Amino acid sequence: MVARRGSPAGLQQVEAALAARGIAAADPLVKEISFDSGSTPGFMLDYYRGDTYYRTWLRAGRFSEADEAMSDSDLPRFRLADVTADTLERVRDDAMSRFGIDPVDRGAAGVDIGFWGSDGGERSDEIVIVVDYSSARGGGEAVYTLGGDFITE
Repeated sequence: MVARRGSPAGLQQVEAALAARGIAAADPLVKEISFDSGSTPGFMLDYYRGDTYYRTWLRAGRFSEADEAMSDSDLPRFRLADVTADTLERVRDDAMSRFGIDPVDRGAAGVDIGFWGSDGGERSDEIVIVVDYSSARGGGEAVYTLGGDFITE
């Protein structure tokens, strides 16, 4: 079973996926985690082995897909241990409040954790949490630090 997107159990599954690949939560080898808000819950995990990053998917009711070598990259990395379930719950609640999301749509959020990229301007190399409620009525996208501080919509 795949847990609710961005939930504490979802983080446990990401940690298990890393452990199955010989990567500890304390290792700074994660490039990106994306909890999918589509019709089939799951997550995408990008992680490093040397200078190459790999991608794997886990979807509810399916076997995990074979890891795919993506490319060499020197993009920022982070430790899964720096992401807490409490922080994910807090930022999702904050985004719901900011956008006036109905509690019934709580699970509609897509949650991405990774480097901000060009949208971040001077903070482009910062690791952020993006909560995306654009699929919910009145929703949008909010960006937070790994510690859960609001940055921008």
